[in-house]
Amino acid sequence: MAALGETRMEVYSWNQNGKLYLWRYEGNLKNYPSWQLTGDQKGLQPLIELLSLMINENRNVKRTVELPQPGKTELEISGCKSKAVPELKFMLHFEVEEVEDWKVKPFRDSMDIVVNPYAAKGFSESLLQLEKGCNDFSFGYGENQIWFW
Repeated sequence: MAALGETRMEVYSWNQNGKLYLWRYEGNLKNYPSWQLTGDQKGLQPLIELLSLMINENRNVKRTVELPQPGKTELEISGCKSKAVPELKFMLHFEVEEVEDWKVKPFRDSMDIVVNPYAAKGFSESLLQLEKGCNDFSFGYGENQIWFW
């Protein structure tokens, strides 16, 4: 337990498990725009928990989420035949007073996903739907869109 005056940040004691995959396709942007995400239940549940911790923390926090290389099974789930470009990690930023609710910002060897409280709830709800077996839906729009498979 934290002493009086100390702040205990549960977000930084979060542990990642399972597998999550995040990629985009080169070309074919009309049919497969932006980002694609899937994962196993052991990977989805900890990310949902992290978003909940961030919402409850109610302060600007961030965590890195490591991603394995997606295999043929993961990449074929959407039906796209274009070349896949996977991400091997992303930094999830929770920003309490961020004006834009949701931003996906790719970099050379990683990417940032920036959420405010509203978007964190929407992202979490999307992950819950994926965990329940729903797929072929998206959250966000334009370059800030993620499709769930």
